Amino acid sequence: MKKEFVYFQNYELLAKCSGAEISTVLCCLKYIDWNTNEIVFNNLRRKEIAECGNLKLNTVYSSIQRLIKKNIFVKNKGKLLLNPTLFFFGDDPSRMKMFELKLQYHIS
Repeated sequence: MKKEFVYFQNYELLAKCSGAEISTVLCCLKYIDWNTNEIVFNNLRRKEIAECGNLKLNTVYSSIQRLIKKNIFVKNKGKLLLNPTLFFFGDDPSRMKMFELKLQYHIS
């Protein structure tokens, strides 16, 4: 049986986020691809996240941008990911692969 888990590190970083940013992250969790941490932000998805977090659509847009600046969401090869060094869903080998990609992204 494949063992999957939720990996969460550095809760202090999340604790420093605004309520809207935390709501955005938590509402995004159900849309995260479980072995890549990728999330697709299109208009419908942003609207669903806004409804989930009881937020205005503009608040979701600005929260995503602030979360990128705080390195909670990261851009990698044109995709937006929940930072795999902070959060990860899936098995350990998949997480390590994402962690290696993250390191290569920062070193390049």
